[in-house]
Amino acid sequence: MIDIDALFETYFRKYIQDNIGKFSEEELENKVGEVYEQFGKTPLSELNGKSPVEFFANMDAKELVETLNDCINGGISVSDYLCDAIEKSPQTAKYLEDNLNADTNEELAVYSLNLLNIIGYADRGMLGGLVKLLSSGEIGDSLKEVITETLVSHADEVKEEILECYDEDDFNKNFFIEVLASTTPPDDRVFNVLIDHFNKSTDMTLSCSYISKYGYERAIPILKNACALANNYLDYKEIKLALEALGGEVDEERDFTSDPIYRKLKYRN
Repeated sequence: MIDIDALFETYFRKYIQDNIGKFSEEELENKVGEVYEQFGKTPLSELNGKSPVEFFANMDAKELVETLNDCINGGISVSDYLCDAIEKSPQTAKYLEDNLNADTNEELAVYSLNLLNIIGYADRGMLGGLVKLLSSGEIGDSLKEVITETLVSHADEVKEEILECYDEDDFNKNFFIEVLASTTPPDDRVFNVLIDHFNKSTDMTLSCSYISKYGYERAIPILKNACALANNYLDYKEIKLALEALGGEVDEERDFTSDPIYRKLKYRN
């Protein structure tokens, strides 16, 4: 597999040599994008007289994704020109989707899903497969995060699948809760999951963000009660912010003058 970025490095070094004394170091740094664009249109002997743009334009969808696979599995940097060619060819979607499994190199799976998102491909089968992959616990954190971002964008479409496989003891539950919090209320099943997570949470910032994001006013009395029971200023503040985001307000402000965090924030100046 030809390393296009390595060819560009050679090309740019020659450009620097040909322009010694003409540009400052900062000006040369600013010219990288311009030279890279010029490089993309330049015929190269290493590409049999084709420019990088032409080189990838002559590949079909399957060849483009196979090239992506070879680059990542071979430790070769992925050229922007390859990504551009993949993005311009919607037919690549079915081949990229084949990379979305636990056996695929994680970097390759992340690349593939990011490209699918750019293409705008979100087949029902793919979305269901992503839910199963996320629930499997057999993938790395980088892939989990990209899957979650994808599912958040299609939260209502995958809500039923997530509710079906959701397990409150699953160490991946926070990823699922983030997606559920992005669905359209009201749904008492989703609400109960979010409130259960809130009641058991050790991260009040996160659990409150889910409740305020979901935007279901039924949470107001629960948050009011939590404000009255909060035993430290930071938790109280997070709960109060979530309450206000839903249109509620505390019945009475609490006195946290003896709380060390409150004192530090209040008198830090």
